[in-house]
Amino acid sequence: MKKIIIVAGVAVFLIVAVSLAVFGAPSKGTTPAASTDHVVQTASQPADSGVVTCQEMANRANTPGPKPKLSFADVRAKFQSSQDAEIRTAGVKLVDTLEKADKIVKEDGPPSDSLGAIMAMKVAWMDLQVACGKHGVEVPDLKA
Repeated sequence: MKKIIIVAGVAVFLIVAVSLAVFGAPSKGTTPAASTDHVVQTASQPADSGVVTCQEMANRANTPGPKPKLSFADVRAKFQSSQDAEIRTAGVKLVDTLEKADKIVKEDGPPSDSLGAIMAMKVAWMDLQVACGKHGVEVPDLKA
């Protein structure tokens, strides 16, 4: 029983940590637009929304302190509109996985399949790391 409680606690911690790293802490007011100065683009080829979102995630994960809250829907829409199929698939999968886990934790407490939830988040995060990495964007590893 003690082992189940520890695993459930770790799952909740990871869900919260990943959600905060990607989406930020809840805040009042409007969400300021993230900077995209670091994304190279030309007049003939605007930056892809998925690559821009990868860079924004990397910046958020590497910036200490509280971050403005982003909505699952906004981040999902940015990934969904990417021209890169791998980023589109990995980004949408990550957002959907985090949103589902967040909803479960808010409504029911720790998921009964904590290890499954942890693995789903880790796999989705790693898929996005690979997809973003192909565009020169290094999304950092998850930290517990």
